[in-house]
Amino acid sequence: MNPAQAMERSSTRLYRDCLRLVDHIASKSPKGQQLRLILRTEFKKNMGETDPVKIEALKGGAIRGLSNYLVHESGSNDPQLKKRMEAVKTHALADLKQRQQERDGKR
Repeated sequence: MNPAQAMERSSTRLYRDCLRLVDHIASKSPKGQQLRLILRTEFKKNMGETDPVKIEALKGGAIRGLSNYLVHESGSNDPQLKKRMEAVKTHALADLKQRQQERDGKR
């Protein structure tokens, strides 16, 4: 199998994994239908991409999205992880608010 075929195969596998996750998250609900539409649109939008570096970056983004969802779901089931995730969220929001205030102060 040449590298182009391998990349195409792994992209197809990633697309199918994403669809399976959408089915797991929302099944046939309106949310699931919307997620499938977004997923399909994003993959079709980049279907003609030939630059291997950009393809890997796009695949990396999709994999991060899957990973983030899995961590989020795990956090809702594990009290320690949930507590840590809330602390990180609080810190990130405070940092964002501080940056916004600094930006508003410079105007």
